[in-house]
Amino acid sequence: MTMKLDPITKKFSGTLEKTKDSSQSWKGGKFKRTKSGYVLVRVERDSPLFCMTKPPFYKDWAYAFEHRIIMARYLGRPLTKNEIVHHINGITDDNRIGNLRLTNRHNHFGIDRKEIEELKGQIRILQDRVTQLEAENVILRSN
Repeated sequence: MTMKLDPITKKFSGTLEKTKDSSQSWKGGKFKRTKSGYVLVRVERDSPLFCMTKPPFYKDWAYAFEHRIIMARYLGRPLTKNEIVHHINGITDDNRIGNLRLTNRHNHFGIDRKEIEELKGQIRILQDRVTQLEAENVILRSN
């Protein structure tokens, strides 16, 4: 709060400034978009990653998707518009680097189908193994 007493009018003038540090609702510049589930983070204008932000732009900052910022920091460079950060487990607010994969728009659409087919194959192998173990278990119990 910046208030000054004017010596001539004997009235206080100034503005009530609520800083991010003094605000009870300040969450470190992060918030979750409710519809899509993605997390947005505040990026200061002087950051080398400011080029990755989305409108609206404020005086000294803007918001960017947290998963893109995390990947950019991991790579040590800003991401291009054609680079997509894929959430491996499909949970859009799980932004651990181990859950993120960098891809491009062309390949991004095929990731899910390819992973599903791989998982189906693994499930078939495991089901066959369970059937085999159950049969061995029956034989062992009968002895």
